[in-house]
Amino acid sequence: MLWRRDISQHLMARFTGILFCLLTLQGFECGVQSELPPVRSSAMWNNLMLRPDFDDTNIDSVVASAGNTAFVICKVNHLGDRAVTWLRAEGDAPQVLTVNTFAYTTSPRFTTHKSQAGNVWILKITDARVDDSGDYECQVSTDPKISKTFNLQVVVAHAEINSSREVYMNSGGDIELTCGVPRITEPPEFILWYHGVDIISYSGRDNIEVNMNVHQKTSTLLIHNTKLKDSGEYTCKPSNAREASVMLHIIQEEKPAAMQTGGVSCELPVSVLTYIPLLLLSTMLCLISDLAS
Repeated sequence: MLWRRDISQHLMARFTGILFCLLTLQGFECGVQSELPPVRSSAMWNNLMLRPDFDDTNIDSVVASAGNTAFVICKVNHLGDRAVTWLRAEGDAPQVLTVNTFAYTTSPRFTTHKSQAGNVWILKITDARVDDSGDYECQVSTDPKISKTFNLQVVVAHAEINSSREVYMNSGGDIELTCGVPRITEPPEFILWYHGVDIISYSGRDNIEVNMNVHQKTSTLLIHNTKLKDSGEYTCKPSNAREASVMLHIIQEEKPAAMQTGGVSCELPVSVLTYIPLLLLSTMLCLISDLAS
């Protein structure tokens, strides 16, 4: 009798478990949580206040320097559980780069990163190239889909010096040359100055002074009390941009010296030189008068 009671209890437990699962399938809650994300109710999905939209602070145009990392940032409000896709807008067939953080391109230079809150999606392009320039689309998987286009310009950064290509000045004066990198996204770690092939940024020369301004991405070269030996080509080389050069010509001022003959000066004052023609004319008139008499 005991074994029959055990079998009966076992069958009852099995029946109760099957009934519990059937009730669960009909929508009743059970103690086991599903691994799938909760389904958004249609009321919430259609709520105008909770529909995804692109933040007003998005920057549509992005400039990056060739060889550096480019970042295209897309901010989405009320994203919820929708997916974000980055596409390269090329003609009629845009190229899918990433969906959420999964890469769909074979190039490892393109990756997507999101903020902890999930509302900022960043397309990261390492070792940016000039041919990476163009339109990129941030697309949200709503129904219908919404998207925002960003324009990326990858430029070759080069240094610029605030002077003409050729500079002429008298010896003994001071000169100031400023080198900047206006079309760069990241400040250079350093800007070196060269005189010919010699680095003069840290030469310790008494008449050379170099000042670096990291915030303005500029470096200023000051040459005090210039001499003839300071002539030559001056080049500034930023750590992450092409160089720029100027040619400096130092002119030695010379005072005209009096012509010397046997230690006696032959230079005549201007007043004497003015009256020489009159003296010669007077002498000739006197000779003509004597001959006539």
